[in-house]
Amino acid sequence: MTHRFLNGTIPNLKIVKSSQKIREDLATKLKSEKGRDINCDGSAEVVNELLKNDLIDELTISVVPILVGNGTRLIKKGRPEQLLEFISAKTFETGLTQLYYKHKTKY
Repeated sequence: MTHRFLNGTIPNLKIVKSSQKIREDLATKLKSEKGRDINCDGSAEVVNELLKNDLIDELTISVVPILVGNGTRLIKKGRPEQLLEFISAKTFETGLTQLYYKHKTKY
């Protein structure tokens, strides 16, 4: 899922505009179809809707070595706590670090 227009053709790609309301039935429908993973790249609004409906199984958090003063929060204030289980981390020469977690359902 993305808010960006994707140039080129990717076989079996389904585009869902982030301006559409993301509902549990959409993710459930996509997950029930034969195929691979659902990938949501960016868009804090889409990520928050998916988190709110407990529809994220794995999460990649990218830590970029830039301090910004403003912007859209990835995790909105007031959301309930969700437990994550660490899978792995990868660091790149640029200083970018990606942290991989999976959704943990119990303490």
